Amino acid sequence: MQHTNNSIKGFVFPYQSRLIKKENINQNIIHLFIQKPFGLKFIAGQAMDISIDLPGFELEVAPFTIISSEGNHCLEFIIKVQPHKHSLTYQLSLLGPGAIIQLSQPWDTFKYRGQGIFFAAGTGIIPFVPIIEKINEKTEGFKYEHTLVYACDHQENILFEKKLKATFGNNFLKYISRSKHKEPLSQRINCSFLKRKITKNEQYFYVCGPKSFEYDIKNYLVSMGIERYRIQTGYKFGQSEPVISNIAISV
Repeated sequence: MQHTNNSIKGFVFPYQSRLIKKENINQNIIHLFIQKPFGLKFIAGQAMDISIDLPGFELEVAPFTIISSEGNHCLEFIIKVQPHKHSLTYQLSLLGPGAIIQLSQPWDTFKYRGQGIFFAAGTGIIPFVPIIEKINEKTEGFKYEHTLVYACDHQENILFEKKLKATFGNNFLKYISRSKHKEPLSQRINCSFLKRKITKNEQYFYVCGPKSFEYDIKNYLVSMGIERYRIQTGYKFGQSEPVISNIAISV
C-alpha cells in the first residue's frame, strides 16, 4: 500500500494498508492480518498506532503490538474488543478484507534485557510473545532461565497456552481468578506469593496487564529490594506511586 503522511492529534500515520483477513480467537479477541507496507522494518516486541478510515472515527487511535515475525509478508495483531460500538476495537472487529488501516511507524514497548520473570495478566501476554519466541530461538536452555506467571479471569481467555507450555515447561505458571472449579493455582499474586517464587533479585522482571496489576507487581518487587531498573512495565509510573493493597487478579 501507499506511503502517506496523515496525522491525527499528533499521531503521524506514514502508512495506509489493507486488511487481508480477520479471525475470531474467542468472543472478544480477534486476530488481524494486514498487508505489510513496502520497506517497513520492525523488531520483535514493537508496537504500532492504528487508526481506521471511517466517518466518526477519524480521531480514534490505539497502540497494538506486532506479533508476526520480522520476515513475514503481513503484519499480525491480536486485539481485545471493547463491547461498545463507539470503540475503535469494536469497529476493527467489524472490518472485512480490503478495509483501509492507517499505521504509524513501529515503536518500542518492552525490551529484552536478560533472563528473568515475565508477569502477564489477560491480553498483557501479547507484547511478550514475539520477544519470547525470538529469544527462545537464539537461547539454548531458555526454559531453565525464564519463568512466566500468567494470570487470567477464565480458562477460555488464556492465549497461546500450548505454545507457552512448550516454551517454559515447568516454569509456565497459570493462575485463573474466576474459575467455577477449585484451581490449584488460584491464589493471590501478592508480595507473599512473590517472595516464595523469586529466589534471586539479580534478574529482570517484565510486567504487562491492567494498570492496577502493573502497579501492584512493580511496587511489591521494589518493596522486596529489587532495583527499579530491573523492572519493566507497560504503563509508566512515578517513583512515589502507592501500592494498591493485596488485590486478587481480576482481568
